Amino acid sequence: MDDPQRKRESLVQQFFQDSETQEELQRVIVISLDEKSADYVTEWALSNFIDKKRDMVVLVHVRNIDIPLAPYINPSGFVEDLDDKKREESHRLLGTYASRFITQQVACKAVAMIGEPKVEIIHKVHDIKADVLLMGSRNQGLLQR
Repeated sequence: MDDPQRKRESLVQQFFQDSETQEELQRVIVISLDEKSADYVTEWALSNFIDKKRDMVVLVHVRNIDIPLAPYINPSGFVEDLDDKKREESHRLLGTYASRFITQQVACKAVAMIGEPKVEIIHKVHDIKADVLLMGSRNQGLLQR
């Protein structure tokens, strides 16, 4: 039977140094990316937090499910086209930032997901038993976060 979660996420990229190094990985760090804060959170993590010898980084990006605004719109091709565009943007974002970790020889995976970001991120953190979740502020102040 198909796992419904598998349909809601896709592995975009994956990198491990070698099997010996992979066995030494001790921490799983999920980094939630969005377009506004991806640069900052990625650079901060690489400069201040990530230990490439013991950390496995899982980059995640969640795209919302778009529902047509009016019931009289025929969504037959519109929704699929819109979803394809958002999927491509999500994969491009993840690929760009995964390459930064790969360049630094940091073990990483990049996973694109669909759904409500708060729910999907927490689900992923629990699912992979992550030790840490890092996320940007999306340019919001302390009270808005």
